[in-house]
Amino acid sequence: MRPFYITKGRCGYYRIRLVDMASGLIVCDRSSRTSDRKAAERLAWEWVRDGISPVTKKSSDKKSLDTKPSRAVSAPVENSVPLGGLSESEELALLKLLAKKHGFSLGSESSVLPVAENVTVADKKTAEIGERDFALEKITDADLPLSLSCKKFDAGIFNGVKVSDFITDFWTEEKSPYYEQQKAHRKDINGTHCQNMRDMVKRYWIPFFGNSTVDSLTTEILNKFFIYLAADKGLKSSTVNKVLNSAAVPFKFYCKNHKISSNPMDGIERFGCDKTERGILTREEVERLFSFEWENKKKQLANMLAAFTGMRAGEVSALRYCDIYDDRIYVNHNWSVVDGEKDPKRHEVRWVVCPPEICSALKALAKKNPSFSNDCFVFFSRQKKGCVPVLPEAWVRGLDEALEQIGISSEARKARHIDFHSWRHFFATEISERVQMGTAQKLLGHKDASTTAIYASHESEEHMAAVQNVMAEFRKNIRILPFQLVA
Repeated sequence: MRPFYITKGRCGYYRIRLVDMASGLIVCDRSSRTSDRKAAERLAWEWVRDGISPVTKKSSDKKSLDTKPSRAVSAPVENSVPLGGLSESEELALLKLLAKKHGFSLGSESSVLPVAENVTVADKKTAEIGERDFALEKITDADLPLSLSCKKFDAGIFNGVKVSDFITDFWTEEKSPYYEQQKAHRKDINGTHCQNMRDMVKRYWIPFFGNSTVDSLTTEILNKFFIYLAADKGLKSSTVNKVLNSAAVPFKFYCKNHKISSNPMDGIERFGCDKTERGILTREEVERLFSFEWENKKKQLANMLAAFTGMRAGEVSALRYCDIYDDRIYVNHNWSVVDGEKDPKRHEVRWVVCPPEICSALKALAKKNPSFSNDCFVFFSRQKKGCVPVLPEAWVRGLDEALEQIGISSEARKARHIDFHSWRHFFATEISERVQMGTAQKLLGHKDASTTAIYASHESEEHMAAVQNVMAEFRKNIRILPFQLVA
């Protein structure tokens, strides 16, 4: 049993409550007149050893600082100490350590201190807080069970900074030194990716951590957070890993640049990849999908283009008139909502074989652009007189609407994991059955940008001719609406 309790008062000074070891009654409740807990604790031990020092009143004091009347208080028992969500076995282990350190025993009756009749709820709460503070301050990681220990973290210059602000600022160009370093090393920053990372903060970090600061984080708390997202929120492993990356990259960057002393993300394991494969439509479903005229002809033509070339949604949106030839398309641009026009994924510019009738329909559509020129967008938006393209999300909506019309509901589409990117998998499946794998990889852009130089050689022209023959045969196997109606 402790001979005193120390709690912090409203004015910031610590109060000392001395306890009679025989009766368990509080015999002194006095301010230590210091905001330093260590100093207040030293003073309390002096009072226990030498007796209570006299109080000198100041003329400005309105209230007497004499000792308050004695009050009885019950000591905290095994299951009454609220230690941050610990299990009963962990609390018991902690109490046993306290008992061992301070020479008291935990009786079966839980009567460490006698309970007086005039105990109030406020007294009990005060005593429990004092005992909890003492326990957490005195017990070190070496004394605790392994499940209770955690890795301490010094946030350095980020002490006191909110977790949400720390991550958001890192993924914001105007505030992040990471942007400057990447640009200095001539590495591109994907604005869409950074926007996604900032969205992770709003969706998951803020609801869980609120106004918690960076220096309050521990490896244990972070690990519980990610497990909570997977187990309680039911997020996919890929989504949890994105949330994990949103913090792992900043901590690693600042630790590497000596802005923080250690990385609390060290030891956090990534979650296993989901075993979900992208679904694709069957040939019969593709034929049904393109056998009628869609309400929006641009969306239909965009989906046809993706189905027969494997182009990505952003690459379709960024297509320009000058990129279209009689039987092929030069894919050298991509479009995203955040970044606007940029290079294709991993800078993989490439040629793709395209059925001649689709190329003709694309050229006809481009000529309807109010700002028609050799460099104008094919899938132009009415905004800014056609100087910007239709956003990639439009092609996704168009596909969903058309699938509904052929009897594939939204629920079925989600269950089969079918989206606009499924066209790329559909094309890859069909073309890989008919040409060599190396040729298929070139068409899909799975090589570095330097491989596109090969298409200038005579051998590559022969490959292109072979692919054209294969695509012509493939095109005949799927009966679709005549393209002139779409244009």
